[in-house]
Order: sequence, then structure tokens, then C-alpha cells
Amino acid sequence: MNINAKLIRKQPSVKTDYCIVEDIIELNESEYASLYQNLLADRDYITERIGLMKHDSKTDTEHCILILGVGQADGILVQSNGCDSPIYSAFISQARAIVKSHIKQLADYCISEGTMHSENGRWSNSYEELYNHFGANISDTNGNGRLLKEELQRRAEVAELIMTEDCIEIAYHLEYCENCQEGGIEGTTDLMSLVGCNIYDEHEKSSEDEVPNAVQTM
Repeated sequence: MNINAKLIRKQPSVKTDYCIVEDIIELNESEYASLYQNLLADRDYITERIGLMKHDSKTDTEHCILILGVGQADGILVQSNGCDSPIYSAFISQARAIVKSHIKQLADYCISEGTMHSENGRWSNSYEELYNHFGANISDTNGNGRLLKEELQRRAEVAELIMTEDCIEIAYHLEYCENCQEGGIEGTTDLMSLVGCNIYDEHEKSSEDEVPNAVQTM
């Protein structure tokens, strides 16, 4: 068995840092190889996320980003400390499997809450709720949120979903909802109702027998 590890000479104890992954990004093969071979160079994708990476002295926590490579099982955890390059970094073995397990846990929770409690096939999970339960920083713009959205969209229970600034709003197939009575093809909800679109009827009658036209605006 072969293991890649950094051995530190005569350390008094094994020391680890408590880290929160603020964002997950995936690089193509050449970009990841470049980072892996040269951690001293400035990187645009680190510059774009400088505000996410810092040390919180009150909680002794490192806020980091996790960088994956296409086709790579492992990853690199980075805390740039206000710089454009990885000032602090750590090799994370099997990072992709760790991320996949974490995202699955979040998706399982969202679906369990929605299908158990919804009475009309619609349910929302706030990002604050997910953070409080799992320490997960989810948003509609970061990699964590993108991966969770993709995982939820693969689930049979989910008809449609949208990610807003504050939460994930999901429309479930009603046959999976404990409190809903209908199922099958009609057992879905319209995503447009999730975003609160205004629907009105515009009636244009040229005669008493003419059928009104229903117009939906967005």
C-alpha cells in the first residue's frame, strides 16, 4: 500500500486546524497540475475569492476554499490570508469522496424535510438552516450550492427547484409527499408558483361565445 503524507520531525502531538470550506472549485487538468506543482504563483481564481479566506481568531477557525481537479480524487485546501496565492495549503486525500458524501447528506436532509412536512408538494430549505445543521456554506453563487443543486436535480422525488438568495425552493412529485393525496403525472407542482409570478387573465371578447385567453406574465 502506498500513502502520500507530510511527515514532521519530532512533533509533540498531531496538530490539525479547524477549517470551514467556504467554496469548492474544480480546475481542468492543466490548471490543477500547475497549482499542484507551484503553490507560490498568484492565481486569478484565488484573487476572486480573497474575501472568503481568513483566520477567525475568536473561534480559531480557518476559512478556506477547496480546489479539486477534473479526474482527480484528491484536492488542495487553500487559505490565502488576503493574498493572491495559497499562503496556507493542505493536501486533502480523497477530497472528492469527502465532498460527495457531504453533499449527499445535505440533499438527503432537504428531501426528507420536504417530503415529510409539505402539504402541497412545495418546500424550502434556507441556507441558514443548512449552515446551522451541517456547517455548510451554501449559496446560489458558490460551488457548494452548485453541487447541491446538481445532486437534488438527480433525485427522483424532485420535480423542479430554484435557488434564491436565501434558500432552495423545491417542487416535489406529490407521490413522495406524506401529506399529499395525489400522485402520478398530475402530482407535480408548477415551478412558477415558487417564484411568485403574477398570473392574470386577459379577457378579450368579440362576442358572448368567445373563450377568454389566459395570459401568464413573468
